[in-house]
Amino acid sequence: MDVRPRPVGGRDRDPIPAPTGRRVQRPRLVSRIEQSDCPLMLLIAPSGFGKTSLLTQWAASTPADVAWVSCREADQDPTHFWPHLVGACTDRWPTIGTDAALILRRPSWEEEVLVAALCRDLADVHPKAVIVLDDSQFVEPFHRLLASLARQLPDGVRLVMASQHNPVFSTSRLRLDGVVDELRTGELAFSPAEVDELLTMAGVELAAEDRQRLHARTEGWPAGVQMAVLAIRQSSDPKAVVDAFATTTAETSDYLANEVIARLPPDLTDFLARISVLEEFDADLCEAVTGETQARSFLERIVANDLFVYRLDLAGERYRFHQMFAAYLRTVLKSKGDAAYKDAQRRAGDAMYTRGDRLGALHHAMAIADVQRAAAIVTDSIATILEVDDARQATTVARAWLARFGADALHENTEQYLQFVFLLATGGQREAERWLIAFDQAHPLPAPGIAAFAHATWSNLHFNRGNAEASLTHNALAADAADKAAARGITIPQTRRAATARGSGLPLDWRPGRRRRRTGAADTAADLTDRRRGPLARRAPVDPVPSRRPGIR
Repeated sequence: MDVRPRPVGGRDRDPIPAPTGRRVQRPRLVSRIEQSDCPLMLLIAPSGFGKTSLLTQWAASTPADVAWVSCREADQDPTHFWPHLVGACTDRWPTIGTDAALILRRPSWEEEVLVAALCRDLADVHPKAVIVLDDSQFVEPFHRLLASLARQLPDGVRLVMASQHNPVFSTSRLRLDGVVDELRTGELAFSPAEVDELLTMAGVELAAEDRQRLHARTEGWPAGVQMAVLAIRQSSDPKAVVDAFATTTAETSDYLANEVIARLPPDLTDFLARISVLEEFDADLCEAVTGETQARSFLERIVANDLFVYRLDLAGERYRFHQMFAAYLRTVLKSKGDAAYKDAQRRAGDAMYTRGDRLGALHHAMAIADVQRAAAIVTDSIATILEVDDARQATTVARAWLARFGADALHENTEQYLQFVFLLATGGQREAERWLIAFDQAHPLPAPGIAAFAHATWSNLHFNRGNAEASLTHNALAADAADKAAARGITIPQTRRAATARGSGLPLDWRPGRRRRRTGAADTAADLTDRRRGPLARRAPVDPVPSRRPGIR
């Protein structure tokens, strides 16, 4: 049986990015990475310091086996990041153990246990193996666990993390223990010789004095130098471009991006601005967002002009912009008016949804605060649960919706709010308790139908956290509230039916001391709790969540 984690949200495993044009070679830094004997290597510098480019140069030359993970904002979710990381390892080294992959197939798991299992699995890899986490600032919630992973790695296996920010763990003790090696801004900045090399490669001629000033004004910031080269090539006065540099990288990027954009044909500028809402793109996505039938031709022009674009696959079909350049392009798009920005986001979301990437579609809906569209995406995700992997994706989507809209929905649409919290409770997710406590505090005297739904959700959470007694208590309270609702002719809220496997379990209409047949309304309440999630239903109670609702007032 194949137990390897499946891609989350329709996302494929990450290949090693490939530059689209010539790059300054940095053999000294490549050698630093290769020769380090520490299990953890950190590359820490702001955006535009060439961390990804350096790592791709090293990966192309090292004899080690490399598993590459490009971290993204969605990876702040543990149910997104850890399957992504474990999947990258099992794809790169198919013969390693399966402990970590099997843990991920459980309805819930402890991250410390998963890290230990992954280290055991990695003991089976090639003597020289490296896991690269690029843009690891997106996974700051797991930095301490990753430091723990580095400490436990078997001999010959290393972890390399590139980030725009300092890690959340202290490196002092790790450095004293010989665990960590670091490359930071000062070492990643271009030297004067490297600035000269870039200018020569680009065919740009500058006097020696201007070259020195360019290096001094940019402080060796590679992205700034690269943008300067683009601006100089299109300017009739290269010296004026160098003179125009400000003292901050933000002002520099604004000026140079404007200089670059201002000299591009309007049709290409508009195309760039619209596709900037995409985290990564190919010709089909570009066409969907822009409506431009010649999207492939435009994309070829972008690559040919080396407009801060990275290739993400060997076939040269998937790309992403440099983050700084993408951010600037989005400001250009917003300057065209709110309608243009929302249209691009809606088109991008529709395209992601068509591809089956519900999390990506949700992010585009959230970017323009389209609550109805976002809720529809989550509801559809719930309705299509088929197995654990699909349930994990639906849970991820629900969690993202609650984080963005939950505070408002708590008061404005409690039914929808509880529906999505119910999904988290079904997976035994810890944060479901926080959302339920917030509901209890906001609604001390809910209507009977809503009360039944809330108690059913509490019951579901306790059941899937292994606390059968609390689950039965809340289940009985849910049935009582459902009876009250039925007596008033009120239909209680219902979740969309999920195609989950049902199993024999607790008698959900159980009451101490009596047996009874469910009424229609009580049956609906019980149905809300009649969900099973694998081995949790059969194990002894663990880590129970204290009951917060003693009864219906």
